[in-house]
Amino acid sequence: MKPVIQQLVAAVREQRPLVLFLGQDAWSESERPDAVLQLAITKANRTENSRGWPSLLNSTALPHSFFDWLAERCERRAAPSWLSILNELPWSAAFTSSVDPSLKNILVNKNREPEIVLTANEVPRSTRSKSRPPLYYLFGRAGTHDPIGRPPLDRAELNTRRVNHALPLLGRVLDTATTLGVIAVEGFHPRRDWLKIEDLLGAIGGGARQAKSYGLEVAPSWRETRLQTLRRW
Repeated sequence: MKPVIQQLVAAVREQRPLVLFLGQDAWSESERPDAVLQLAITKANRTENSRGWPSLLNSTALPHSFFDWLAERCERRAAPSWLSILNELPWSAAFTSSVDPSLKNILVNKNREPEIVLTANEVPRSTRSKSRPPLYYLFGRAGTHDPIGRPPLDRAELNTRRVNHALPLLGRVLDTATTLGVIAVEGFHPRRDWLKIEDLLGAIGGGARQAKSYGLEVAPSWRETRLQTLRRW
């Protein structure tokens, strides 16, 4: 298999579908944990934070206003510098286990306006589009008041959301990428994400060429090197 950068560059040059999967650890760096997650765990009075976003949910439900508060914090924070490359690549679609509403702003540019998809019942105007790519929030989006589209408040709701919406939405990824496309996986750490590793691998396990880099397993210096290399193309 070709190196990640070569696959991405080739997909851009040949105008093949380029699909992003962004995990919940995208805002963490090896020496700087996700500040919003740290605030959220403190506000929710959770004692365990080493497991990332799974630490936020247990059998005790969060208040209904919790993700409104979280949405405000997400909108205020500055994204890591390496995430700016997401704005420059011609994505045909994006899937995320994050609930961060600011992700849309990271992807927006003068030629692109993502279309938000929050539930398995929704069908975007185009399954793949460089000007209006669907942005699938597998676990809902913070700040959404629709109970079907908001994030889960406890583990029971997380399990329900996974079965009813996350898995059906993720099941669209191969059809979106087609056999010619590239699926780029970033910001995903299997022990720090609401999405299970078997669910992700099951969804992208065959049929498309894949470029993979798994969150904190990728050194920040390598991320910056990749960013600069891609910009030269």
